[in-house]
Amino acid sequence: MKNRKVHILHLSLLVWLLFSQKGYCCLDEHATHNYYMVSFVERKLESAPFQKELNTFWHTYTEGKYDSYPTYDVTGLRAYIQYKNDAEMLSYVEDLNAYLDICNEFFTVTWDYPDKEELEMRDSLILSLQERSRKYKGTRLRSQYHLLHMRCMMLLKKWDDIKSYWQSTARRLPQSVYRNMMENIYAGALFHTGEAEPAFAIFSRQGDNASIRWSMRKYRGLAGIRKFYAQNPNSPSLPYLLQDFVNNVQETIDQNSGTGVLGAEDFFEVPSPDALSFCAFADSVLEEGKVSNPCMWGTSQSMVYHLLNKQEEARKSVDRALGLPGDIRTKDNCRCVNMLIASNDTSCNLTWLTSELQWLEGKCKAETESDYCFTNAYERIVINTLSPMIRRRGDENLSLAVLGMYNEMEVQKSTSHHRSARYDYEERGECTWNEDYQNEFMNLNLYHLSASACESYYKYITSSHDDVFSRLVCSRVNKDKNFFYDFIGTKYMAEAKFADAIPFLEKVDLSYLSNLNISHYMHSRDYNKERWLTHQSKKDDYGYEGMRNIKFDSNPRLSYCREVLNLQKAYSKNSMGEKGNHIAYQLATLYFQASYKGDCWWLISYKNSSNPYVNEDDHAGENDFIKSSEVYLRSCLDTKDDKLLGKCLYALAFIATDNWLKPKDVDENEYIEEDQMEMIPNPMSEKYACLDALNHYYENHKENAPAYMSKCDVLTRFRKMKWLMEY
Repeated sequence: MKNRKVHILHLSLLVWLLFSQKGYCCLDEHATHNYYMVSFVERKLESAPFQKELNTFWHTYTEGKYDSYPTYDVTGLRAYIQYKNDAEMLSYVEDLNAYLDICNEFFTVTWDYPDKEELEMRDSLILSLQERSRKYKGTRLRSQYHLLHMRCMMLLKKWDDIKSYWQSTARRLPQSVYRNMMENIYAGALFHTGEAEPAFAIFSRQGDNASIRWSMRKYRGLAGIRKFYAQNPNSPSLPYLLQDFVNNVQETIDQNSGTGVLGAEDFFEVPSPDALSFCAFADSVLEEGKVSNPCMWGTSQSMVYHLLNKQEEARKSVDRALGLPGDIRTKDNCRCVNMLIASNDTSCNLTWLTSELQWLEGKCKAETESDYCFTNAYERIVINTLSPMIRRRGDENLSLAVLGMYNEMEVQKSTSHHRSARYDYEERGECTWNEDYQNEFMNLNLYHLSASACESYYKYITSSHDDVFSRLVCSRVNKDKNFFYDFIGTKYMAEAKFADAIPFLEKVDLSYLSNLNISHYMHSRDYNKERWLTHQSKKDDYGYEGMRNIKFDSNPRLSYCREVLNLQKAYSKNSMGEKGNHIAYQLATLYFQASYKGDCWWLISYKNSSNPYVNEDDHAGENDFIKSSEVYLRSCLDTKDDKLLGKCLYALAFIATDNWLKPKDVDENEYIEEDQMEMIPNPMSEKYACLDALNHYYENHKENAPAYMSKCDVLTRFRKMKWLMEY
């Protein structure tokens, strides 16, 4: 997973100043499941390595008023210390802040470089601060002042003095976060004086990945791996270098293939010949037998083979690696890579994979937020290899269920969503977002299913299964009956199969409707109102999206289905008469309201867009409700009821979407800005024909024309432009 560095001045300087003042950029993560599988070095990348302990100190000292040291403004903290009458702490904070001011003023990366006088002034300030740190005679803040003393030497780049001070004084101090920070500075001094190996060992032990990356920057790649192996086959640098190499093989392949890449900020290209040369080198390393963690080399080799799509070689390599010695984390990495390679093969033993998935689930649950190595591996295996492999085997429902299993794990991790409290509005507040309806599983999978496919999937996950893998997967997915009854019924509605929708919608608990993010729309909008005459949308509708404590007396979707079916039945008996015309108009109203342009789009969908081309796949196989509405409206244009005829003509003009205007012909050599082009009526457009028919009606009913018609700005403009064209 790509690094996200949090800049905390007084800690990042340990890396920044020690290593030539080079910083790292903070980049957004790309949406991808192609996470790195090799992670021999624990990834504590969300914060500086000592930040948690420092935050705890200031939180405890200030009795919860401050959760961390206020780096940029200590006014409030200073006032609190004065209130406590703690002169010793106040003096320390002043000295610490002086140090931070020096760092902020002289070591921030800018284009304004200090001149000689400014550098001399800086050194003078540092020496003055160093002298004050030496004069501290107390005991309570002894470690803090020793750290401040070493920090001053670090700013002055007195590497030999730092090493001597650590050996003679700092290392003898009691164990604390401050002693660890001093050792970190000592490691930087070792690195700067040519002792990279012991420096790297300290950085690795402390989980200081920023320093690890920087100190190894010149040795990345196969040449660096060979160099450190030749010096020491068990060098503490090799886990990082191997991990870095393998992951950059992946980055190279992903970037060249256009795959959604992780976007590593320090990516370097590894050509395929180099990747293959590494595999050969790994074989020679294992044959020599000098390494104490051969599993690490075998795991790296097998992952590179897999990335190069040499699956037979990958299989043999990982089989060998599984039997080689290694530390726990490496062996676990190897096991994950083995699952990835195996789950990519249609001959994979799913019974074996069941126990492996259960093991990996346990590893995921035990992970901390700063190191999602196994969570990332689980995600990649399940989504990128396992589900597609099962689909290739021809089992669509199981393939989908595997994705549902992962999605349920993600939803359950959310702090805002708890299935055990779904109906407890007092517990989760008045309005909360239901993540069941807006996640990748829904957006990329369930929304695209036909109603019958969704029904088949629900039957599958709620059925009993003989094999352990299917039982495991189906035990992990969301099987909420209300969710699926509502979803399947809505899918059938979208296909205009209202009779098929009713049996499902009838089973939905009315209380569940409040758990839909669209519950406000369902409760407040009337599908019997003509959309072309009344727009029910409110300006503050958006603020009402989410689960709301609304009491439904009936299911509006179910009522809609029954009403449409009753009207269709009545229409079939009276289609040729005047009664049939009125029924057709009612059906046209209902169909249009359910369309994406209707106020009651929620009847057949869980999300709306006024643009039909947005999320077009979401509506694959659905009925064209706008077209159906238009068909019903045209069927009753022979009505003798003038009032009904006016409504139908107005509705048809409202529904037509093409432009009834077109640019006036101009000299092809004359350039005119688009917004300055003269527009004229386009008699060939459908909208023009509808407006022309409506205008004809209006001309014949001027004296008693309905207000909605006389106040229509589109009709008014049409009449004016038509008159100008004719005269």
